[in-house]
Order: sequence, then structure tokens, then C-alpha cells
Amino acid sequence: MVSFELSNEQRQLKAMAHDFAINEIKPVASRHDETGEWPESVLKKAFELGLVNCHVPEEFGGLALSTFDACLVDEELGYGCTGIATAVTANSLAQMPVIIAGSDEQKKQWLAPFVSKHAICSYAVTEPQAGSDVANIGTEAKSRGDSYVINGQKAWITGAGHAEWFFVLATTDK
Repeated sequence: MVSFELSNEQRQLKAMAHDFAINEIKPVASRHDETGEWPESVLKKAFELGLVNCHVPEEFGGLALSTFDACLVDEELGYGCTGIATAVTANSLAQMPVIIAGSDEQKKQWLAPFVSKHAICSYAVTEPQAGSDVANIGTEAKSRGDSYVINGQKAWITGAGHAEWFFVLATTDK
């Protein structure tokens, strides 16, 4: 028989995220909606509680929460404000390709620093002409010796003005 009951740890995680949404996000949400100001102080507090970078594997200093556990956090943060919740959880979008396909060396370089300090990384996929339809992106990466030159246009990149690094989706075969 399958149980759909939350574990004690999941209930505690959910309650912590809910309390954070009520006490830290809701009181400032309308101001951020009106001004468009980046919610830096909220993000720092979320980091201090362990609500950011939830997917980083344990061997790189992270919590290695499951997708379901992260969804519990995301849902509760969204109760406070979905815009601020997106800013809190956006690192996972940029980190996930590294978690899934990166080498251990890349994970050490691009993930490990995010568990020891508050920092932002961004996921650059959406394009004005293609939206988030990755099969139709126009951004190209062309090999130039030991590096790549990226040409294209991205839009609506959460945290772009604050990011230390970007995951940029580009094609190499156009």
C-alpha cells in the first residue's frame, strides 16, 4: 500500500516554509509588486533557513531534497507571493542542468559555492521569438578554440541583474 502521508521531516519543512511565507514574504510582497525591487533581504533570510538551493547534492554541501520536498517548499513560499517565491527558488532552474549532467569538477565549481554563501544564478532559456519552446530557440553557441561564442537574445531571466553565473540554453548545430 502506498502512503500519501508526509513524513515528520516533510511536515517540519512545510511548516517552516509556511511560517517564512507568512512572516517574511507576505508583509513585503505588495511593496515589491509595486516597485519591482529585487527582494534581496528576503532571499538572504531564505538562504539562512535553508530554503534556497534545496536540490544541491549532499556531496557538494547541499540538502539534496527530493523534487517532492522542494515542491512542498515552493507551494508554501508561493502562499506569501508567487513572484518572490520564484526569486527564492529560481537558482534550482540554473543548477539542475549541472546537477543532472555536470561532472564532479563542474559541480564543485558551480554548485558548492551556493551552499556556503547567498548567491544567485540564472536560467536563460526564454527568447522573444520562441518563448520557452526550446525546440525553436535561435541562440547559437559556436566553438572558438577552447571556448564558445554565444549569439542570440534571451528574455525574462529571473535574477539576471544579480546572478553570479548563468545557464544559457543555446544550439550548436544551426
